[in-house]
Amino acid sequence: MKKLLTLAVLSLSILSFGFLPATAFAAKPTRGGSSPRPAPTLEMKGYDISYPQCGKKLPTDHYFGIVGVNGGNAAKPNDCLADQLVWASKAKSWIKTIKVSSICKHC
Repeated sequence: MKKLLTLAVLSLSILSFGFLPATAFAAKPTRGGSSPRPAPTLEMKGYDISYPQCGKKLPTDHYFGIVGVNGGNAAKPNDCLADQLVWASKAKSWIKTIKVSSICKHC
């Protein structure tokens, strides 16, 4: 029984901790008749490139990049794949992901 109570208290503590940052950092109410300032916007562009872009200048303002691995069909490789993967790795986002499920059915 004591272990169950300890587990329940620990679980509630963990759950309530997840909600604390939302309440601790809530926006302060505005004073008088002033309206709140709108949040700044950020345009996050991404590009999908593959074999048709081989040898062409690629954009440098990307937050993410999608690179096609073949040359239009599964039997033909993308001759520029290495260069295009380097381009994608220079994206401004901090998350780098490679999806291999489309090229490796058993991975």
